[in-house]
Amino acid sequence: MTLKAAGGPSITADTTCRICGTKLTVEVSAATYKRHNGNVTWRACDDCNANEAAERERTIAAEYEEIHANWLRERWRRRIGASGIPRKLVNPTLTAPPHDAMKAAVEFANGTINGLLFTGPPGLGKTTIAGWAFARRLQHTPGIWRSAPILVNDLQAEFGSDERRVANELLSGRQMVALDDLDKARGTDYAASQIFAAINEAYVNEQPLVVTSNLPLQDLARRWPQPIGETIADRLQEHCVRVVLTGATRRKPAQLPTQN
Repeated sequence: MTLKAAGGPSITADTTCRICGTKLTVEVSAATYKRHNGNVTWRACDDCNANEAAERERTIAAEYEEIHANWLRERWRRRIGASGIPRKLVNPTLTAPPHDAMKAAVEFANGTINGLLFTGPPGLGKTTIAGWAFARRLQHTPGIWRSAPILVNDLQAEFGSDERRVANELLSGRQMVALDDLDKARGTDYAASQIFAAINEAYVNEQPLVVTSNLPLQDLARRWPQPIGETIADRLQEHCVRVVLTGATRRKPAQLPTQN
């Protein structure tokens, strides 16, 4: 193999590739040859030079991927903190969750579906599974988590308060929304109008929405004054994939102290 100098007076010398040991006939400039005192063992063959360049590119790419992954993790951590989701719901223990509920949660988390409604009696894990799905969707989009009764209360908080600011942001339609315990919001005109606003803004702006309720959809429709109750149910039916959880409660019964 012969390696040629770029130009100018040159000298031809025999050597070997410093990496693979292949015999080389190199042609280097006279100035370079003199600077290295006739030692050309620092040269490498074309294949090894290409391999070194490719390895450098792989190293740079791996470093970039690590930096990017760290940035994504930090962004997710910040979104979790800003969302208001309870910490216990970010990485909950999911013990044999219902297959259909978990399938829908995974689809919501990865963005395959944009709305999720869990209904069923207390103690079946609706909030836990919804929290898991919401927290993972935060990797892709910011969002706000509130229980419905707290949302209604926060909207009546003092002007300029953090509670009212966040509640108004939830109603803006600019972020993903989670409404836990939807059926627990009071059945007043005011509560109904605010619940409708939150759901409708997610609906018209095509934002991700996850909702939990002990009541089925038809009973939710009767929860609030009409026609707004029916409209809330209609929006949920169109925007969300509905999963009904059934079975025995998963909550452990309270352990009462034994009396002597």
